[in-house]
Amino acid sequence: MPSYYLKNKEKIKKQSSQWKKDNKDRVNQCERLRRLKNPQKEIDRHRKYNKTHKKEAHEYYIKNEKSIKAKMHKYQKDNPDIILKANINQMKKFGKIFNIDSIIYKRALSLWSRTVKKLDNNMCKNCSSKKKLNAHHLIPKALYVGKSLDLDNGITLCEKCHSDIHGFNIY
Repeated sequence: MPSYYLKNKEKIKKQSSQWKKDNKDRVNQCERLRRLKNPQKEIDRHRKYNKTHKKEAHEYYIKNEKSIKAKMHKYQKDNPDIILKANINQMKKFGKIFNIDSIIYKRALSLWSRTVKKLDNNMCKNCSSKKKLNAHHLIPKALYVGKSLDLDNGITLCEKCHSDIHGFNIY
């Protein structure tokens, strides 16, 4: 490493941190572009993170599952306006990507789910169950929103298998 960097390491880190704070929009735009250019790399990065942190999170969740669910349920009950606002914002975000209204996106997502289940003969692809089925995104919507309505990005799973794949109880 150049000696200048070694001598001024802390100063450079402070300047870099300050620049990132001052240019949040630009940093976020670069992040989005990076994700869109190489979604597979993003998925691999996400999987690597999950492998290292999933076990700890799962153990914590199992240990505190009842209290976590109770707190979450209470929060949702006490703050329906915040939950509704969060859901609307998420639908708007996804709708903008597809250049459609958020209500239309939500309907499209519902139709995607029904179609995926129909394509899989209304049967869990993991255990062949026909009860409590869900459509699961193979590539998470959060990582690559453009694939959220792609039929090749969906698989039908029962609630149990769906929870197993995510590593915690979803329902």
